[in-house]
Amino acid sequence: MRHPYLLSAVLLLAPSAPSQLQSGPLSPGEILNAADEAQRQARIALTGDLGFAPLPPVRADSPNDTILFADRRPVGQDTTSYDSIPGGTYVDIFVPKTTTGTGIFEIAKAMLPYDYDAGGAPYPLVVAYHGFGSSAASVATQSTIDDECNARGMLYLSVTGMDDQLFGSPLCQKNTQAAIQWMLDHYHVDADRIYMVGFSMGGGIVSNFAARHRDPDGIMIAAVGTVSATLDWAQEYSLGNATIQSWMQNNYNFGGSPTTQLFAYQQASALYHVLHSYPPMPGTLVPELSMTQNLLAVPTYITYDVDDSITYVPVLNDEHETFLSGLGVATMKRVQSGTLDPDSGLPAPHSWAVLDETELFDFFDGKVVDRHPEDFGAQLDLGGAVSWVETTQRTAGVFTYVDGQSDPVGKHLTLSNVQNASQVSADVGLAGITGTLPVRVTATSADAGGFQLRMTGFGQTPCYVVQHGTNTLVSFDSDPSTGSLVVQVGPNTTLDLDVVHDPKWTTVYTSTPNPAPQGSMATVTIDGPRSSTQALWVIAVYEILTPVKGVTMTAFPGTPAILVPLPLDGNGDITFGLNIPVDPLLEGIRVPTQAVTIGAGGVFESVSNHWALRVQ
Repeated sequence: MRHPYLLSAVLLLAPSAPSQLQSGPLSPGEILNAADEAQRQARIALTGDLGFAPLPPVRADSPNDTILFADRRPVGQDTTSYDSIPGGTYVDIFVPKTTTGTGIFEIAKAMLPYDYDAGGAPYPLVVAYHGFGSSAASVATQSTIDDECNARGMLYLSVTGMDDQLFGSPLCQKNTQAAIQWMLDHYHVDADRIYMVGFSMGGGIVSNFAARHRDPDGIMIAAVGTVSATLDWAQEYSLGNATIQSWMQNNYNFGGSPTTQLFAYQQASALYHVLHSYPPMPGTLVPELSMTQNLLAVPTYITYDVDDSITYVPVLNDEHETFLSGLGVATMKRVQSGTLDPDSGLPAPHSWAVLDETELFDFFDGKVVDRHPEDFGAQLDLGGAVSWVETTQRTAGVFTYVDGQSDPVGKHLTLSNVQNASQVSADVGLAGITGTLPVRVTATSADAGGFQLRMTGFGQTPCYVVQHGTNTLVSFDSDPSTGSLVVQVGPNTTLDLDVVHDPKWTTVYTSTPNPAPQGSMATVTIDGPRSSTQALWVIAVYEILTPVKGVTMTAFPGTPAILVPLPLDGNGDITFGLNIPVDPLLEGIRVPTQAVTIGAGGVFESVSNHWALRVQ
């Protein structure tokens, strides 16, 4: 049994090409992968040439000790065990270049299982990634992943990743993400049960894709399978020949050599070793620069043949499994030997034939994404969201790090090892901490830059922050529109905070714009309770917890503060303009302000949020 992909590829060949696919012994001059080359040329006709030199033809006598030829040496597949199952529906997918975000079409192959029902329960999705220089169609012609999907009632997707000579660069991952999103938009996919499997170059790519896609509101991968994976692109460059190196320097890949574009190689790799520390293989691993550490919650299946023709594959895969196991990741490693091509009976130690598809799918079974793990570690190449935090990167081209631990019972969040982040936003609700305040938050900057910490998602309105276990106020800003408090964590500093609720703090106070330019007009709004008739507006110098007539304030209302009485309308509100003078001394100034509303008999009824008025 063979799939329609191979036939469609053959139909695209020039008239003389079908003879290259004839059965029988292959002589050294016969091309082995004519169908894949046809697929490639058909794709280039649609997407345009991205500037890669043509692939040299794979022949029977081509050396297979590098991915240049080994990834492209086709094998057969034995599908007899699936003959009794009705066939699935194969679909060609063309994701428009306006959708991919790269300006390049994504061409993919999909299959709907024979029992697909768009009105039933959502279907798991298996995303397959080809080896170097092989088409998206090659997975179905050289493995039974599509057949296994059909038998188990799962959707199948084989992606191109923009071009088959791209090593999982962020650009090519955008195309892969667009193809997965296409499936989510057009078919009944269970977004929490998306699995990835890749061969050789593709094994490294799917590992890195899962590591880079951890946004709980986006595409996440529930489990990964790798087959004869190559995992370190800087190493691959160093060990490769001039042809491979020229392709890796293409702007759609890494835009240069590891010497000039090292971060680009690191961000797209699963492992990173000190440059030129190999041989001996695998070299000196740098865990903190290896994206594998992001796979903490991604179970991983690893398989290879011990006699792989790319001799460093077994060593790298052993190292990868050891690294993952040390992190506590659920792994399964299956070491094969004596792998043969099911059709020819010839040795195929670096091929899809190494994979036991049934065992892989048994490993996938029941694995579900954990979008908001309480404890996590994150190495982020672009910043962004992980679990219950979101980071804004301070410096591009350098990894951002943050580790998080949540103790819902003790109502304690811990953020540690924060590096290269200008802001970290922590959502305590997503971290599993609900109910009443106080909540304890411990945050540590591990670099000389420090960061702004935004705390949000509380079960009660957060009012102010104090040092843990004390009444010592910590300077902070409020954002009543999001129920957030903001503090600054200094360079190489730890803050241990209690976030406190005060039932008297019910008035909402804001000013816009903030910061306000000198010479402009700022608008101040105070929204108090309907029972209040006036407000006392406090423009302070100091911030300190201060009891005043039965309420607690944080903008100190004593000398040298300015106290301005303001009338409130029948709803307890007032909006007024504030002229910001032009004065060099005001540049960058931060003014603590607050309002207290007053009701009948001069009773202080409520306190507003603490507001920091800024001038620029």
